[in-house]
Amino acid sequence: MPAGGVGLAFGGVFSRESYQVDPDDQNRLGENAGVGMEEVVKAGRKSWGIYAETLIPVFSPKFNIPGFYSLEFSAGVRYSEWLNNDTNAAVPKVGVRWQPFDESLTLRSTWGEGFLEPSMVQLYGPTRFGLGPIGGPTRSPGTTPVGFISTPITGPGGVPCSDANPCQDTTNPEATIEQRPNPGIHPEHDRTWTGGIVYTPKWIPAKYGTLTLTIDFWDVERSGIAMYLSPNSILNLYNAGLIPAVTTPAVPPVTQATTLFTPDGTFSGVNAPYTNGGRTRTNGVDLGLQHQIETGFGTFSLLTRWSYLNEMVINFPGSRPRQVAGSSSSEWFVGSFFGDVTNPQAWLKWKGDTTLDWSWHNVDFNTTVHFLDGYWEQILAKQFDGVWKRHWVHPTWFTDAQLSYSLIFTPPVEAAPVPGYSKGGKEVVGKEKEAPPVPYAMPCWKNILNNTTLTVGVSNIFGEDPPKSFSFEFGNSIGYPGSLYDNLGRFWYVRMIKKF
Repeated sequence: MPAGGVGLAFGGVFSRESYQVDPDDQNRLGENAGVGMEEVVKAGRKSWGIYAETLIPVFSPKFNIPGFYSLEFSAGVRYSEWLNNDTNAAVPKVGVRWQPFDESLTLRSTWGEGFLEPSMVQLYGPTRFGLGPIGGPTRSPGTTPVGFISTPITGPGGVPCSDANPCQDTTNPEATIEQRPNPGIHPEHDRTWTGGIVYTPKWIPAKYGTLTLTIDFWDVERSGIAMYLSPNSILNLYNAGLIPAVTTPAVPPVTQATTLFTPDGTFSGVNAPYTNGGRTRTNGVDLGLQHQIETGFGTFSLLTRWSYLNEMVINFPGSRPRQVAGSSSSEWFVGSFFGDVTNPQAWLKWKGDTTLDWSWHNVDFNTTVHFLDGYWEQILAKQFDGVWKRHWVHPTWFTDAQLSYSLIFTPPVEAAPVPGYSKGGKEVVGKEKEAPPVPYAMPCWKNILNNTTLTVGVSNIFGEDPPKSFSFEFGNSIGYPGSLYDNLGRFWYVRMIKKF
């Protein structure tokens, strides 16, 4: 094309995976404690895919068109098929990059779709036993009136519990969840949009260095997330007559959620196989600033990157959409999306880091400040405890620093050999071509240490402790958010890197 060559890439992939779980003999002999019995799993899957990408330049600087200094489009498509469960996915992506005036201002945007194949654990197991909150009354299967409590409660459908309406209270912050694999679940799909600006002003004099500003907006939607229904959702479906109950020792199905009861009719938990039921929508903005200036005392660089989470909305069957930005997975309704609520992950509104670096000759020193925003975590829920209580996990600032020195030795080279004196020189007769410069060997210790970088550093200079965290029903055994922090405190280290 007039603006330049069109780029084209295509290819394919074939993969074969194997998955095997071999528990020890304690399971086979029944010698392990607890309710979990890990079974033998042997499975695998085959998949193949093809993809193609293209880059199409439309305008280039040589056209000298006002408002279209440079314009290019990109596009791609990928198709994948999994032979183990006869599923497939085809996803496109497109992008645009536009420089209206010169290289100082760039506008960019992308849109695409994606997929995520379920993991082997989600497809084939083994069955995992977890804990989750549940609350409210339910009917016992059959007609056996069990589970009455001394204080009358209202049963399913608003009818008081009685001999004619036998029911029981299931309220339990740690109800048993039999989380079963489901070989029939499909890939998760997502849609992603990004749009941003990169600005490097040219009007700043060179003596003041170079400045680059970036801002990128993003929006991500996920659907068909492989998840299991929350215990309360399963209980509500059972009370509405939409799913069955299973009484032990019967084995629950792997494709349908069920309630579980003991032989005497007592509620004992829920069977929650994986299903494609979850949806999320997340959007926010990433901000960046980079400034570099050269002086007689070395080069100074400043780099700061920040991310703001505007919203994160989750939705799963049997529940309304809920905003979780600025909170954590300890919320009682979130566990079915992200697992155990006793060691939650958090969705922080703000997080970022700022690095100041100084380099001079072979010396480099930098310090970095990290910021993690605070968030709310739920400790008690009214459905299960009669009260509603949340705890604010406070934000934190941590500072790191490191100093490096690079050993770089250059072999001495004789610039102009002297005939009759230099080792590599010779007599030059007439216009005879001169011999090339001759490098001299360095001492052994220089050869060994050449291109070696020595670093000493410290993480968490001021020894800040991680914030206190309790999690749902005070289930956090370590006392801090383990998904975000560690308990190392101030940590010194030395490092040596040798390049060959």
